[in-house]
Amino acid sequence: MTRLNRLSLLSIISTLLATLAAAHSFAQSSLPSLPRGVEIGQASRFQVHIETTMNNSARQALPRQIRVWHALPVLTPWSRTNRLPGATSYNFEPRNGKFEAEADQRSGHIYFEENRPFQAGTVLNFKTDFEVFSAPRRFSPENLRCSFHDYKKGDFSKADKLQPVLPELQSLSQQLKSDSPITYVRNISDWLKQNIEYDDSVSFGATDTRAILRAKKGHCGHSANLFKQLCQAQGVPYRSAWGLFLADRTVLNSMGKSPESYSYYHTWNEVCFPNIGWVEVDPSRPDCFDIPANYVINNSSFQNCAVWITDASGFPHMPKWSGSSYEFDIKTKVSFQEK
Repeated sequence: MTRLNRLSLLSIISTLLATLAAAHSFAQSSLPSLPRGVEIGQASRFQVHIETTMNNSARQALPRQIRVWHALPVLTPWSRTNRLPGATSYNFEPRNGKFEAEADQRSGHIYFEENRPFQAGTVLNFKTDFEVFSAPRRFSPENLRCSFHDYKKGDFSKADKLQPVLPELQSLSQQLKSDSPITYVRNISDWLKQNIEYDDSVSFGATDTRAILRAKKGHCGHSANLFKQLCQAQGVPYRSAWGLFLADRTVLNSMGKSPESYSYYHTWNEVCFPNIGWVEVDPSRPDCFDIPANYVINNSSFQNCAVWITDASGFPHMPKWSGSSYEFDIKTKVSFQEK
């Protein structure tokens, strides 16, 4: 080998190494940092299975297109991966599905699209499996200080969009407000725990805050929407934490549920404290800042699964609910194993 060729080869190797180093550096820099005051425990490993089935009876018109999205975990400091999605491995069927990142680059999903005729009597199955590491985490604010005056414009850049606040909630927020947003968030959590009874059988929607206040009950989604409006009423950056509550059989039995009947869906909250970062909050917990390992934030745009159908006329819509089932008997089931 000539000296020129050796120099060329060394130059190529040097360029490749620099490129790899830059890619590695970028991947590392994309890993979220742990907020101040948050401590994590030993991570658990979960294997999660999501399956959506559709059954076309002979009485239903054939859809033109079917689209299905299965959520994948967000990237966290305890994910044991520094690339999207926040899962250490994943696979899916049918194989014409594909991974897509969410616009905020925090998470991703598997996207399926079916354009073939959905013949009568046909059953369609869409399956996604992923492995995820999740750790218990607790925010301990005892030695931290912050005030509402400390907020900066950047603290709101990753927050949910502002929504109109119900006048009753605006008034309540004034009663609960403190000099510290941390204390204010605790006050919100305490109020929800004391005044909103858990009931997953209510008929009104999770965003119907007036009905929630009138009934004083609802499920986690109802509680989260009250929490959201109370945060936004006093300028606390908020975003929904949509995901999974991977409860074992013992916990489900205590809730009067079973693995066959339980969806494993859960909604909780994230708030941003100035000079601290984004912190998870669940008012249903004994300590609202104490989040167990079996809480897995699973996507940042929708909760676990989404289905859209384009009918024969070309109109796209979410599956219609008859009061007892969705059209085409669409069902999504989540199951898991802790390794």
